Amino acid sequence: MDITIQHKEEKPLLHRTDFTARVAYEGATPQRAALKDSVAHTLKQTADHLVIRKVKTEFGKQAAIVSGSYYKDTKMLETFEPRHMKVRHSMTVAEKKPKKKKGGKK
Repeated sequence: MDITIQHKEEKPLLHRTDFTARVAYEGATPQRAALKDSVAHTLKQTADHLVIRKVKTEFGKQAAIVSGSYYKDTKMLETFEPRHMKVRHSMTVAEKKPKKKKGGKK
């Protein structure tokens, strides 16, 4: 996997840095976990502080544009990241809603 960082933007109030990277790969599109580890290694950050927001593949090419963020520490990640992103990265377990009963009183 060949990773090139295209853009980095520091956001000091959110204690994070947003990035955009181009990833060239062979075969199928890599899974989010593999991308997370590879991008973290390229950025010299820990994978625990990194969140991949979007993976957009290029039509007809074995390349993708990956956008995401890395935080200064885990506490900031827990504070600012939405719940669906934490679930997507297996940081928390999704809450299941109770099923409604059918056929109530009329």
